[in-house]
Amino acid sequence: MFAAGGPSPVLEQPPPGGTQGVASRDGDFRMFGLAMVAGAGALSVLPAMGPLCPLRRTTGVPCPFCGMTTGSFALVRGDVFGAFAANPLAPILLLVVLLACIPPLWRAAASLQLPPFIDRNKHLVPWLLLAPLWLFQLHRFEYL
Repeated sequence: MFAAGGPSPVLEQPPPGGTQGVASRDGDFRMFGLAMVAGAGALSVLPAMGPLCPLRRTTGVPCPFCGMTTGSFALVRGDVFGAFAANPLAPILLLVVLLACIPPLWRAAASLQLPPFIDRNKHLVPWLLLAPLWLFQLHRFEYL
């Protein structure tokens, strides 16, 4: 069939964990960020319809992410302190979305070394942030 040293019948696959999957995830993240920006723009022209948070709408109790929309609107207006007052995560998330939309900056940020504790436990960090965010929201809405 094939002479020795000739073409291989098996197509070569890219190595697992190659850069192809990373580029796809970066593109997905940028598209998600652009959808968030478009949604914020659409919400700003719609009439007020009450809290968007399903937990707060049904139970009245704020979730850890309550205030993200308010914080995003405050940032668009240039009110950084108001954004942090609404939800401390809002300005950080907007910064991450902006970095993701500028590929050279995203690659530079992705190449930064994390502190060893965070690097070893990076899968736990989002969960560890939920408790203080929820306590912040419960205090903000006077549940504590």
